[in-house]
Amino acid sequence: MIWIQKIIESCDEELKNEGSGVDASISGTTAVCVYINQQGLFAGSVGDSRAILGTVPDEHEEIYSPKPPVQENRFARRIQPTRNLTALPLTVDQKPNHQEELERIKNCGGRVQRLTDERGNKVGPYRVWRKHSNIPGLAMSRSIGDAVGSSIGVISTPIINHFEFLDNRDQFIVLASDGVWDVMDNIEVVHFAEKFRRKSLRTPEMVNYPVRVRYI
Repeated sequence: MIWIQKIIESCDEELKNEGSGVDASISGTTAVCVYINQQGLFAGSVGDSRAILGTVPDEHEEIYSPKPPVQENRFARRIQPTRNLTALPLTVDQKPNHQEELERIKNCGGRVQRLTDERGNKVGPYRVWRKHSNIPGLAMSRSIGDAVGSSIGVISTPIINHFEFLDNRDQFIVLASDGVWDVMDNIEVVHFAEKFRRKSLRTPEMVNYPVRVRYI
């Protein structure tokens, strides 16, 4: 699916173009997309946005169902599974400390380090920096935009994966940014989506597009 790569890279080029009207020097975005046809399922991602597939495990397959991690946040919602599903990752997060990504960034003159607090302790994720500067501080190794990052090895080329699509087992796909994945595991997201998907099926209603919001 080379056209997925071409679309994302052309978007990156247009965003960085001076005529775009957007200052993309130190701003940009991650991206994730999924395309399904007769050949199967194609998932492409740039950065740490992610796509997962909620699917019914094969009856002969060993099922791995880990307990949800203990949440330190007492306000976190705990979701009870409503049926036996498994989470299949369709994309791989592109982090700057991954070996291949790290080598590319170093070869382009960048450095990868975590921030330190006032006591010298390492905090937060690994980030991409200019060798002798405190910018851009990106927590991913690929993105759309982020021209400063592009000069030190941050690229917009997506990683594309192909999967067989099993319509008798595969239930739904979740695409989301790191705002979800930083606080929920894949299997938690599958259970969450399944719970509310089944609820929404009980009361289907037609939706006219574009949706208009009415304020009272």
